[in-house]
Amino acid sequence: HLHAVGELTQELDQLFEEMGQQITVLKVGVRHECRIAAGLTRKLEIKVVGDDVTDIQMACRLDENKHLVDQLDKLDEETRLAPEPFALGICDTARQALDEGPYREWLEPDVSQSLRFGIEDSSSFFVNLLAKKECHVIFISKAISRATNKSKFSLSSGAIENTLGST
Repeated sequence: HLHAVGELTQELDQLFEEMGQQITVLKVGVRHECRIAAGLTRKLEIKVVGDDVTDIQMACRLDENKHLVDQLDKLDEETRLAPEPFALGICDTARQALDEGPYREWLEPDVSQSLRFGIEDSSSFFVNLLAKKECHVIFISKAISRATNKSKFSLSSGAIENTLGST
């Protein structure tokens, strides 16, 4: 019975996260796949580890396992969703994320988003994802340290595909 209760609790947590009523917590560098419910804001908190982190580099794109992403995908039209642009907002606090602003950075709706921004003296930041229709995205972030001022991935379109990968 405890196992069933645990599974139910996990399912409820996921539902609350999809509804924007609960924040999903991730560590920087973790690849995360999530569903954005139509018209609702999906909220992520990204924990930053390390004292010498100066910048965050991140990318988010549609999951091609769930969406049609190019003209060659017409064969799978019945099983995958049409491309859906999504907006992305960066907040400094949980209050701003829950209130849906004000945003430090705001990216207008698109099927792929990438951004680099400074994050000195902060242990976390918040990402809000919003789409008019249901969509599934893959999100990844990387910390850039003061010592190297380099990240392990580039935000060029080919590198985004390689870094985010397919599942």
